[in-house]
Amino acid sequence: LISGVPSSASNVSFTADTTTHLTLYWSPPTENINCIVKYIVKINDQQIETNVTSLSVPNLTIGSVYNVTVYSQDSDSRSGSTSELLTVTWKVPLPVSALSWNISEIDGNTSIILIWEHEEDSSRPPIQHFFVSHNISEPWNTTTMNSSIILTGIKRENTYVINISAVNILGESLPQEIEAIINEVSTIMNQISSTTSTTITTTSTFVYSSLFQE
Repeated sequence: LISGVPSSASNVSFTADTTTHLTLYWSPPTENINCIVKYIVKINDQQIETNVTSLSVPNLTIGSVYNVTVYSQDSDSRSGSTSELLTVTWKVPLPVSALSWNISEIDGNTSIILIWEHEEDSSRPPIQHFFVSHNISEPWNTTTMNSSIILTGIKRENTYVINISAVNILGESLPQEIEAIINEVSTIMNQISSTTSTTITTTSTFVYSSLFQE
């Protein structure tokens, strides 16, 4: 660090405001801050000047990746150290994964309890909720902030298809599809990967005599 030159800006972050707009934020340097006259924000190959610790960035393109760094300058046009790199991945969320399930009787209704995991990618706009669509009973589409859901109205000798996707301000992830085949003595659930063509099949034996009494 050159004597008298500001140290580096830090804590560069962003918020997603609309599908084409974000706001960048950062913390000012901790050394020689009084000599700062402006910040220079580099976004890929573009440089933008500002005299405050935030910047509105419009005209974003879904599917693009933006690399952001920030540095300050003093009145003699001497530059401070460059901040750490912030990568903004302007994309829909990653798909949900690691699904698990169980059949249960809840308040007299036979239900599927679904639990899933989701790896949050901090470079993408944050998840707002999960979207679940199915053919079990109305309502056919459901949103939840949780990583689990209970779907009631299960009947034997039926096949149910359930899709789960993560949603952020830019849209839905690829859905994770589950096919549940309900028989009287067993259930077969197929988890169809949303990222590959591989089908993962798990079979669980479950006696339904207490759940499906006529």
